[in-house]
Amino acid sequence: MSDAGFDGLVIQMKLASISTDGEKLSAEAGAELSVVVETAAEKGITGLEHLAGIPGTLGGAVRGNAGAFGVSLGDVVTEVTVINAETLEWEIYVREKCRFQYRDSIFKQNPGLIVVSATVGLAAGDPLEIRRSMASIFQKRESLEKGKSVGSYFMNPVPDDPVIVEKFEKECKVVCRNCMIPAGWFIEQAGLRGMRMGGAMVSEKHCNYLINTGTATAEDLRALARTVKKIVREKMGIELQEE
Repeated sequence: MSDAGFDGLVIQMKLASISTDGEKLSAEAGAELSVVVETAAEKGITGLEHLAGIPGTLGGAVRGNAGAFGVSLGDVVTEVTVINAETLEWEIYVREKCRFQYRDSIFKQNPGLIVVSATVGLAAGDPLEIRRSMASIFQKRESLEKGKSVGSYFMNPVPDDPVIVEKFEKECKVVCRNCMIPAGWFIEQAGLRGMRMGGAMVSEKHCNYLINTGTATAEDLRALARTVKKIVREKMGIELQEE
């Protein structure tokens, strides 16, 4: 949000009920994603564990196709109910119509489609294994930046240059997942770890986190993001895109 505020009306989605029917889970858009994940675990149904620890609501997670560690919410969504702001009609979008892609969906591309609820198709699982998986995810998240930030800022790009892919895999001793390389790696390679603009800084711990050191304005963060994108483009030939 701009430092000048927002000249308009902000409506908070308060609908937050969650229900299960066998291996299906349905939740309204205002439900906290963490509560949705916990509900699935309590019912012994698996498929949402990798989303443990992601902040925000289910509606926002559907819109941005939230995910982590190679798993996205769109992988398990079966249908989404929306209100079309132009026609004021309720519409149901099955997964194929949702156009889920990496951190994207038809709802993100069309703000007039307001997510009201979603249903996910999961599978019966071992409650103990589900809890172990969630504990592992939480442990991984413990290594991430704990400062004031909005989380990962840029989407992970898919480079065209095989030399870059080879360098990344050799240095990090991992194989590219879905041909993507973490945005933080490019930012670090460009020498931007710890870069500051005003009160905003590229995290020393995780380069894809832009953090507020305590006095950052919205413009500080935007200016830092613009500068990071410019330098990465010039040095690495990669165009970073905000999540």
